[in-house]
Amino acid sequence: MGNVKATRWLDVQEFIAKTYGSDGVRSVLDSLAPEDQALWRQKIVPVMWLDYGAYLRYMFAADKVLGKGDYSLIDASARYTARKHFSGIYKFFISLTSPHFVIKRAAQVWRQYFDVGKMEVIEEKDHLSILQLSEYPDIPLNHEFSHTPFMEELVRMSNGKNPRGKHPKCMARKDEYCLWEFTWE
Repeated sequence: MGNVKATRWLDVQEFIAKTYGSDGVRSVLDSLAPEDQALWRQKIVPVMWLDYGAYLRYMFAADKVLGKGDYSLIDASARYTARKHFSGIYKFFISLTSPHFVIKRAAQVWRQYFDVGKMEVIEEKDHLSILQLSEYPDIPLNHEFSHTPFMEELVRMSNGKNPRGKHPKCMARKDEYCLWEFTWE
């Protein structure tokens, strides 16, 4: 199983703390299996690599314990993470670019946040970008519930109106690669 940079989890933890308080954070941690509790209760710093499966289990637990179990909490935290990662001067620069530019750059920095996989743009036209993720054969099921809203938020920040992401192919569902189609007005 691959790893994710700890900054992603720290941002989710911050979102939960701001939205649900320390009791919300504690209730999510308490709902996890003992091995996941041990992982998340240790001192975590941004440069660490963390098990991606554990990260997703935390996200799904938060959605179940604090949300409605419909992935909307995961969606909101992913959008929060995108805005946080690309705030300040980055937000200004993104606002001067296009969705195609931002999606292409996001694909190029994939390996800064994930230690497995190859992300690339395979098609661009008008208001469509198609991303392909390959070389990640054991990617966890339902990972798209975090990735898709993150990318939609970046598209929105780069002046793409009403961004929509679809994930029609997925290695976790036995496809050869993962595919995302992002559209906007």
